[in-house]
Amino acid sequence: MSDQGNLLAIFSYAPHFQNIHMTTPPSSHNGRAFTNKLLAVEYLAKHYKIDLSPAWNYKKSNTDIQASIHKNKSYANTIAAIVSNSNFQEMDKNSDLRKEAEFLIETLLDKVHSTTLDGNNYAIANTTIASDYDGFFNVLFNALSLPHQIAKYKKHGDKSDIEKTLFVIMTGGNDIFNITLDQSLSVYDKKVAVSNLIPIIVNSIHELQTLGAKKILIPGLPDIGNAPAFYNKPFEQLISELSKHFNEELSKSIHQNFSKKQVKWLPIEPWLSNLENNWKPSQLKHKACVSDISNQYIDWKKLFIQQELDVKFVGNCTQQALDNGEYFYYDSVHGTNAVYEKLGKLLIQTTSKFFSQ
Repeated sequence: MSDQGNLLAIFSYAPHFQNIHMTTPPSSHNGRAFTNKLLAVEYLAKHYKIDLSPAWNYKKSNTDIQASIHKNKSYANTIAAIVSNSNFQEMDKNSDLRKEAEFLIETLLDKVHSTTLDGNNYAIANTTIASDYDGFFNVLFNALSLPHQIAKYKKHGDKSDIEKTLFVIMTGGNDIFNITLDQSLSVYDKKVAVSNLIPIIVNSIHELQTLGAKKILIPGLPDIGNAPAFYNKPFEQLISELSKHFNEELSKSIHQNFSKKQVKWLPIEPWLSNLENNWKPSQLKHKACVSDISNQYIDWKKLFIQQELDVKFVGNCTQQALDNGEYFYYDSVHGTNAVYEKLGKLLIQTTSKFFSQ
């Protein structure tokens, strides 16, 4: 919900994807954000006259990366083969595709931290709190998880005014997705897995405080079961329960471990659910306006020829309807600007009171 373009910036350093972007419009930020205008944290930053900018980049140039790839191989071919192979995890570890995939991951992550980039937005779409999820793309995102984001700030971030800096840690949704959909876990084990996320967040907060941070805002999760990806579908009840469990555990832990003057817990679920329940037109409150990579929609021809991740309108949604604020959800999981602008106001109200303490 907070990535201004870090995710696609990372992939843009792979050969064949230097200009990778989503269809614009409707995607904003030059096709690098999962919404149609500003993100909630951008409205917050705008209020304080702060410009947010992506904080992830590579030391290696595209030429350096290209030179390190095996002869006659390309990221494009490897990614296409992996995505089309549903049994990738069961493949022979000595197979050529498996080796190419692992090499791709290693190359993408090589020296991901840049000492020359001073961006202040560390959020990366699809990243998680935990760092131990299975799956080809999860191996990549495991190395970009919350602890790695904290480590990047710790190593390269500007700390000159850290006591006056507001840190916003708004995460957990992707962990809930992964845990919910993990068929190897019982419901009990899923709840345990969610509980295990909390100490990671607590440790991240402690690390920031050790560096000198005095103001840290922790918004909770929405009821993910209301998102189009899950609403009226088999996992709706379970993912709602896990979202609630996450919020309860995190709220309890924050209040037990930290001063209210330094760490602010913001439960956004009641506020967002009320907004959604009263949404007009009501028939659109659980509908996605577009289909994009967030629900695995990819037009391979466009991707490889135009470096464009296609975004297509679904149902009766149009650009005009999106611009008019008729839809609550932009895609299967992310909100529209109509929602983020209102959420931004809530963040502004909350931080104004927080700073006065």
